[in-house]
Amino acid sequence: MKANEILRNRRIEIGLSQAEVARRTGIPQASLCRYERGINKLCNENAKKLCDFYKLNYKFLTGEKRIYAKKTTPDVKKEEQIKVEIKEPVEKKITKVNLKDSTKEVLKTIVDTTFERVYKEEQQKMEKELLRRVFKRVKKELI
Repeated sequence: MKANEILRNRRIEIGLSQAEVARRTGIPQASLCRYERGINKLCNENAKKLCDFYKLNYKFLTGEKRIYAKKTTPDVKKEEQIKVEIKEPVEKKITKVNLKDSTKEVLKTIVDTTFERVYKEEQQKMEKELLRRVFKRVKKELI
């Protein structure tokens, strides 16, 4: 399977649009579209970003070695749950408060930034826990 097919299939598998992947990775949507269609070749920087986001092995995506991709996927459902339970109610309260529009926009930006940071920290904690378990299992097998 070629890199463009891998990227497209993985995005569809987790149920995201190109626009959403572009927003989360910082890669322009037009570039994602060209990568998925096989028009442009992935640069190293964007390949690494997409591998991190999709939880793919870099060598697998770039074709250096044919190995299996990691089995984990971005926890999109958890992110959506956090949005509904925390972010959206806060944004609604901001719009109801009697403030200048510019102040409301600044507050919304702060909420967005905080949400993204908290979600990334949560993902990192889960990955560290997974690595800890793997090392523990490997240690048991070696002893």
